[in-house]
Amino acid sequence: MDVVPAVRQALAGVPAGSLTVRLPERLPPVAVARGPLDDLLTALVRTALGRTPPGVRVLVRADAVPGRGGSDAVRVTVADRGPTVAGEAKHRLVSRLPPADGGRLTCEDNPAGGLVLVLTLPAARR
Repeated sequence: MDVVPAVRQALAGVPAGSLTVRLPERLPPVAVARGPLDDLLTALVRTALGRTPPGVRVLVRADAVPGRGGSDAVRVTVADRGPTVAGEAKHRLVSRLPPADGGRLTCEDNPAGGLVLVLTLPAARR
């Protein structure tokens, strides 16, 4: 499955000035089902938008994670500029958003303030 259309679908209806989007034209296909991925990406974007102050943009980026002989995964990053969240609160935030089909969701501190939600999805085997 191609991640780029799924990310674009998750961004549908979001006010244009509230996002910075960095998507390559092509990413390796991933081994996840479209429906659960659409739901998760939409939840990630909405969570970040809800945490970010008005007038500040949320960053949405996708890229391939290199591995032996090609790409091993695709990473989708959603960075907000909301309040800092520590320890157990980060875990609760991520646990509310279960990753799709073997993906891995992590939550990191944003050096600019806020959080970075990182969804790593396994590349489809060819």
